[in-house]
Amino acid sequence: MLMEVANSRCIGLGLKRLSLLVFEQNTGAKRLYDRLCYEVVASADVVPHELIHFTGKVLLMSCEAVVPVSE
Repeated sequence: MLMEVANSRCIGLGLKRLSLLVFEQNTGAKRLYDRLCYEVVASADVVPHELIHFTGKVLLMSCEAVVPVSE
């Protein structure tokens, strides 16, 4: 539902794309974004920090904003 709200807000602002960051190791979230048609457009190494419990890569993912079909 949150992703639907983000998409609607994007459309309302006249924007064409949404983007987000996800840790590569967060496979559940990555699968969700894949199902929602987000694509990886860039990646970077995770900078170690005591509050970040992930290593590896952080992924920048993006997709086109979709106008909802009226029912």
